Amino acid sequence: MVGPFRWRPRSVGHECMFMEVTTTDDRDLSNIDARTFFPCAAGPTPDWRLLPFDNNLAQRNVAPVPGGGAKRGLLSGFRHRRFWVYNPADKQVRVELRAELPPFLAERDWRVRPNSKERIATFSLALSALKEVKVGLHPGETFSREELMQVEGGVAIRVLAYADGMLFGGMTYQLDPDLERAPSENKDEEPVDLNDPAIDAEINDAELLKEEEEGGFMAQNGPA
Repeated sequence: MVGPFRWRPRSVGHECMFMEVTTTDDRDLSNIDARTFFPCAAGPTPDWRLLPFDNNLAQRNVAPVPGGGAKRGLLSGFRHRRFWVYNPADKQVRVELRAELPPFLAERDWRVRPNSKERIATFSLALSALKEVKVGLHPGETFSREELMQVEGGVAIRVLAYADGMLFGGMTYQLDPDLERAPSENKDEEPVDLNDPAIDAEINDAELLKEEEEGGFMAQNGPA
């Protein structure tokens, strides 16, 4: 075990921590340890080439999302939410994205949608291929900053990526009670307005769907 220690991210809105752990008793050095004389230890190397199958290296991808702005604040954090999945294998793989919603949101009927309207999304990814994944939220009941702060350990939404059944990556979206709306993550990008028409549409669609479900009516595909 290491730490705890203080760390201040250099970028706002998408903080990634890349870590290397080495001990004197470890015979298997990390790929970036100078004692290996590997080329990747001497110069810049993409992280996707370093992390797979190296138990001395780890990366955690965390993006804070608004937890202090109630329903509209959280939705603003997912208006342009996306990440990229890269195939780390030496063959084509079947990728499965699994969304994990914390009880705090699940009990309020929130849902997360990775690239689809379902909790699980699957697709094929060719060798060395890269795919953009858009992550959306189906809004449920609202909540307050005070309610969020009462949850021990905080509240986080996770999207995990599996390649042929093996976990190889993902994203964590941590609800930050000090954020009322989504910050600007890209240069020259304006923050999302809490009264954005797209947020209104998401809330209205969720309310209509809830009325249909409570009324026992569900739309059918094709003729009845």
